[in-house]
Amino acid sequence: MRGRSFFHDEIKCASCGYTMDSSIHHEGNDVVPSPGDVALCFRCATIHVFNADGVPEIPSKEKLAEAQADQEVQKAINRLKDFWKRAPH
Repeated sequence: MRGRSFFHDEIKCASCGYTMDSSIHHEGNDVVPSPGDVALCFRCATIHVFNADGVPEIPSKEKLAEAQADQEVQKAINRLKDFWKRAPH
C-alpha cells in the first residue's frame, strides 16, 4: 500500500487486541481521516470509525450497519483478508 500514514493515539482492537497507532487510506490516497470515516484493524479487519479526536473506536450499531453495507468497505475488508491468506506464516 502506498500513501501517507496518518498517526493517531495507540488503541487496541476490541476483537483481536492488535495495537494500532497509524492508518493509511485503502487506495493509497494522502488523506487525513474525518470523524466517522471507517478504519479497519490491520490484523483482523474489524470495523472501527474515527472519532472527533482522530482516533479509531468501535462504532455505534447504526454506523457499523452503514459501514457493513458500504461496497468500498467490503472491498477493503476482502483485500485485507486476502493479504493475510497469502502472507507467509
